[in-house]
Amino acid sequence: MPGADPGEWEIDTWLMSCRVLGRQFEHFMLDRLIAAGRARGIRRLAGVYRKTAKNAQVADLFPRFGFAAVDVDGHDVGALRDVLTRVPLDSAKPTAVVCHTVKGKGITFAENNMAWHHQNKVTAQDAVRLLTALEAY
Repeated sequence: MPGADPGEWEIDTWLMSCRVLGRQFEHFMLDRLIAAGRARGIRRLAGVYRKTAKNAQVADLFPRFGFAAVDVDGHDVGALRDVLTRVPLDSAKPTAVVCHTVKGKGITFAENNMAWHHQNKVTAQDAVRLLTALEAY
């Protein structure tokens, strides 16, 4: 769960049964996570919503949790800059910036390819392919 910043936790996976959603259990779990983070000096909790065919019922989870939420194209640097300069969106609420992105965008052999997304070793030949693709992008 540690994020890039020592004062940050990143929620990598939030898995819940549809049988408990809407029964306030998701709020209970978030409260417990926040309490655990505060006890450890965590200042920021980061989570990502990845839209899939099976999780549409939680697309509005951040607003239901009481966050001021905004959607943005995560590949549009200008749009990201605009949104991030307006944070916090509401001084009375935590902010959720929901970035819509495509893994490996612009690299034809890596785009939406989960094997590339989770790959932790790249050969010299792969590195050349990646750099060539990035220069052409």
